[in-house]
Amino acid sequence: MQGILYFSTTSGNTRLVGEALVEHFRIMGVTLTLQDVAEDTIWQDEIDFALFGSGTYAHGMIEKSLRKCVEETWKEKKLKNLPCAAIGLGDHRYDREYNMYAANQIELWIAEHGGNLICPALKINRSPLKPNNQKIIEAWARNFITTLRK
Repeated sequence: MQGILYFSTTSGNTRLVGEALVEHFRIMGVTLTLQDVAEDTIWQDEIDFALFGSGTYAHGMIEKSLRKCVEETWKEKKLKNLPCAAIGLGDHRYDREYNMYAANQIELWIAEHGGNLICPALKINRSPLKPNNQKIIEAWARNFITTLRK
């Protein structure tokens, strides 16, 4: 089973979450490939699932590279019930109303394009390197893979 994490990052934190997920998925026998859409916006068709990740910027917006993909490049993309999930990062110093809101924006796009949201979004507040956030990432990975295999 293989999937892809389409992501964009300014700070590098979304990549760090992706790298942690790659390792957790590998342990569970699932291949996850990272694709930074700032470098490559080509949609991969031969996948079993897709993840989409971004930090939250301004007032609840997803990072500009991923936003360009979902609003322009992949505007007409049909996900055809493809198993999907969102990853949203935030920072407690941002406006509380919009902290980690990128996940909500990504989930809305997935639903509007016919994707199958198989579990709640992974939401990481502050640094993904914090030990508690590492535990959250690991637990989410287990839940996603378990649900995917059902």
